[in-house]
Amino acid sequence: MQAIMETIFETTYLITVITMGIIMLLKSKKRLIPLLFGVSAVLLGAGDAFHLIPRMYALNVVGLENNTYALGIGKLITSVTMTIFYVLLYIILLVRYPEQNKKYLTPTIVSLAIIRVVLCSFPQNMWTSSSAPLS
Repeated sequence: MQAIMETIFETTYLITVITMGIIMLLKSKKRLIPLLFGVSAVLLGAGDAFHLIPRMYALNVVGLENNTYALGIGKLITSVTMTIFYVLLYIILLVRYPEQNKKYLTPTIVSLAIIRVVLCSFPQNMWTSSSAPLS
């Protein structure tokens, strides 16, 4: 039952977020904020797909323990795309509220995003292991 319900939910989520992102892109008429929201939505859905599609396949066909490598790589990709998603949201904030003084915040956000992506790439994360460390 979990496999069926989770597959329905995840399929609905992926189709909805990517479709909404594409619609926003098509209707943005080259306006920057709607364009960035559309890119953010498509990025979020596409990034999540790298984890959710192997998960749905594993739940319904081969079992989670037999699809560890694909699930791990998917989690890595999802982690990186989520970081980019949040940086895009920050860029939307900058465009929407240009009068705000973000002299130190912008370099901090960019630096933290780069550090996060680098940390995600370390082999100690053991993304493809069935017993990846929580720390």
